[in-house]
Amino acid sequence: MTGNESWTANATLVNWLATQKDAFVAWEAEVGGVWDFTMDSLDRLEEAIRDRFASYEEIQDAEDSPFVQVAYWYFGEVFVRNHAMVWQRRPTNDPGDRPFIIGPGDDGLDEDDDRPATAPDTEIPALFLRDPDNHLRDALEGWL
Repeated sequence: MTGNESWTANATLVNWLATQKDAFVAWEAEVGGVWDFTMDSLDRLEEAIRDRFASYEEIQDAEDSPFVQVAYWYFGEVFVRNHAMVWQRRPTNDPGDRPFIIGPGDDGLDEDDDRPATAPDTEIPALFLRDPDNHLRDALEGWL
């Protein structure tokens, strides 16, 4: 793999996306309701997260749980499906490198990149650190 493919189609990213997609049916049943990948559904996602966790520390402690991992995937998928964003992950085996979404482009992320981007593993826990008027639906406000 070379160029953008290594960022968008590396085995670690592809496997993570497939795992979350497969786990989504059980997650949806557990959380309840219909999840339609619309921007409006991000308000329900935020509510489900706030109902389950009370602090940044609590959600960070549960970060590797199926609930949180699928929530991260769902958040990203909403932007992918509604705003033509793409999933990327650094083409390394470093467990600290997590999937993120970014506007379409020809190569991986670099310091000069001006495409809209956000990382679910940053954006979702930050709900507990930001002003209560900051919402998941606003994650890429000003970009989209």
